[in-house]
Amino acid sequence: MPEETEDDWVKIANDFYLRTQFPNCIGAVDGKHVRIKMPMGSGSLFYNYKHFFSILLLALVDANYCFIAVDVGAFGKSSDSNVFKKSNIGSKLESNQGAGRCLMTRIGNACLSWLWVTRFSPCQNMCYGPTRIGILAFNNGYATTH
Repeated sequence: MPEETEDDWVKIANDFYLRTQFPNCIGAVDGKHVRIKMPMGSGSLFYNYKHFFSILLLALVDANYCFIAVDVGAFGKSSDSNVFKKSNIGSKLESNQGAGRCLMTRIGNACLSWLWVTRFSPCQNMCYGPTRIGILAFNNGYATTH
């Protein structure tokens, strides 16, 4: 996949704002465990918390559900947040190349200032992120993009 330019990120953020009314969002990210047969000699590397063998597919999409970046093949035992932090896009955001921008996600335990994590409960919607401003916009936007 080609690397996004500054103009691409601005367009993605604008599209997200138009669709979700959530500012400066450059994507929605989530992971999926893809079931596999146990590789020979792998031990527990591919065995995940859901009690089956898998590889991890991590995807970042724009407001129109188009892939921006993907990471495929991490061991099933790896957590979404650790795989994302070590990915190219995660590394760039962590090194402040995405200054002032954020991503929507359900990935827990990430604890990064630019990663807005949503937690849904039957009683209330809660959002943990850099500020409390825009919590409803975030939850509505996240629900719209997933």
